[in-house]
Amino acid sequence: MGIVAVGDNVVDCYLDSGHLYPGGNCVNVSVAVRRAGLASAYVGAIGTDMAGDVVHTALMDEGIELTRARRVDGPNAYATVRHLDQDRHFGPRETGVRVFTPDADDYAFIGAFSLAHSSYCSFLEDSLGEIAGRTRLSYDFDNGHETGYADDLLQFAWIAEFSAPGLSDADVHDVARWAHDKGPAYVLVTRGAHGAVLYDGNEFIHQEAAAGEIVDTLGAGDAFIGRLLTGLVTGEPVPALLGAAAAAASTTCGTFGGFGHGVPIPDGYPPGMTARSIEVPAPTTL
Repeated sequence: MGIVAVGDNVVDCYLDSGHLYPGGNCVNVSVAVRRAGLASAYVGAIGTDMAGDVVHTALMDEGIELTRARRVDGPNAYATVRHLDQDRHFGPRETGVRVFTPDADDYAFIGAFSLAHSSYCSFLEDSLGEIAGRTRLSYDFDNGHETGYADDLLQFAWIAEFSAPGLSDADVHDVARWAHDKGPAYVLVTRGAHGAVLYDGNEFIHQEAAAGEIVDTLGAGDAFIGRLLTGLVTGEPVPALLGAAAAAASTTCGTFGGFGHGVPIPDGYPPGMTARSIEVPAPTTL
């Protein structure tokens, strides 16, 4: 029994503080699963540069199985980030070498797990049918309910996740019903400070955000997803499980980066980037 994350990784470069942190949706979820006590693996392409070393070392330190994580010659993916009032604002980014196509050995490896997780930023849309044919699939569509991105992919998901912090309860319910009708057994809609809603086709279960110190919101939704997936796989009662997932998200908000492991940004990295490269919106006054 265990969960494998298949897809993206990145280093998030916090230009104001001068630190970079390993992350990416799939990496963050894999760490959240392992921290919740379940076997966790990551399948993906990690660069051979300094940034790739940071990602690979952090995953090893967290106890993630890396049998099918390949090191690919070239730069790792990176994203530049600034903060305003604990919220992140993304600037220039590069995909690096992280885009890959799973091979037969990857699919065999994935099939040995109870569930596989992937995401909209992994560029694996053409592989989802094969993955879903090997094991249950969790897929983070982000705001794909707005763009049409999710329409043809929901058929592959056992659980679909969406981000919709600005929607009302009624609109969240509509999104969940629409997505569920296309195939998933579960639909999760995360709503930032407004908590989350899980729908199983019969019941909408609302979960408030857990209280706690907020220093950085990056990775909170991924922590929620990882903890939720762990409990669904192991059979935890859903209402209590949602509370545990909210607590995991709150813990992540209390630390910098998706799951810590920050290191100083070396001189000249990322190429040509400075804090001034990202415009942060001015505070809103009422």
